[in-house]
Amino acid sequence: MGSVCVLGSCRVLTPARKNKEVVVYPGGRTHTLQQTLQAIQIMSGEVSVPKKLIKYVFVGYRKQWKKRKSFLLNLDKIKAYVIEISSLKNYKHEDSDLFLHSLIYFADLRLKSIDVVSYKDSYDDIQNNLMRLWNRLGKKPFLLVSHNNMASIPERKIIIDAVSHWAKINNQSFVDPTKIIKKHGIKKCLDKIPKGTDYNHYTSYMRSLLKPMINEWICNLTARD
Repeated sequence: MGSVCVLGSCRVLTPARKNKEVVVYPGGRTHTLQQTLQAIQIMSGEVSVPKKLIKYVFVGYRKQWKKRKSFLLNLDKIKAYVIEISSLKNYKHEDSDLFLHSLIYFADLRLKSIDVVSYKDSYDDIQNNLMRLWNRLGKKPFLLVSHNNMASIPERKIIIDAVSHWAKINNQSFVDPTKIIKKHGIKKCLDKIPKGTDYNHYTSYMRSLLKPMINEWICNLTARD
């Protein structure tokens, strides 16, 4: 089993996946810190998603969610974490945070039959949740990655500012993909859609830039052991 756990979207999972030191959270992609905290609780066996929500899970993840035990991970063996924070908006049903790419609340009308509450994290929420997560994981090394903000979205600026500040004062690593894209160009780094640029998905070229950055960070950690 790998010694570095990666949580986030395809923007970090794909570049990191083939590293032998990496273990990827198998329950879906995470976007907010609330989702990340819940993923840690699921992997440690502290909580489980209610059975009544399983029917709303994407087919690709449904078998894994039904097995439950496939999510369990000995966190004591994990030496470090790569975590992407890309959204402020959370969706919650009772005590369960709904993962954007695991529970199809945004496309399935059946979800109107359950109570879903949405709320946004603030700058202070990010700071507090990062500290809560770091303490929960024994203050092991973090490589934190934000969403890019080439589209100049205010919420993404909040994420970048909050995460970069927390990382700086706690001596943890941080990557802002915006700087990489500005250096290499939007055409090379971001996917295209019929109406223009897809600011949410990276090209293979962009992934090839992120991959060695993540691998180098992991290599430096393992070299110290």
